[in-house]
Amino acid sequence: MRVRKSTIIRKLMPLAEAKTKIYNKSLKKNLEITAKGVKETANHASKSKPSTLAALDAKSQLRKAVVVKRTATHSNNQNNLKFSEMIVMRGEHEGNPTKVTVGRKRTDRHLLYCITAKKKK
Repeated sequence: MRVRKSTIIRKLMPLAEAKTKIYNKSLKKNLEITAKGVKETANHASKSKPSTLAALDAKSQLRKAVVVKRTATHSNNQNNLKFSEMIVMRGEHEGNPTKVTVGRKRTDRHLLYCITAKKKK
């Protein structure tokens, strides 16, 4: 699991450092990759191989993901407090459905929160 986590961080952190923005067709907004989003993704995606592969393909996942639902943030989750809204999106990587979570700040910036693969039903 540590190898997967470090691989995700090593691949995505340069995108965060370069303040990379990726246009999402469904939201019609630029999604920003941040260091916190990379770390959150690495923590969750390193738990399974499909999630790791989906996270390593972050640019494509962010570009193609489709909005599933929008929810207001809750005070019981400290990580979400800086966002006014959490947007859950779905995508696909190598036949596996993926979940892309994006946080919208009050300033209307959209930041990557997490990318993981969902289990097939």
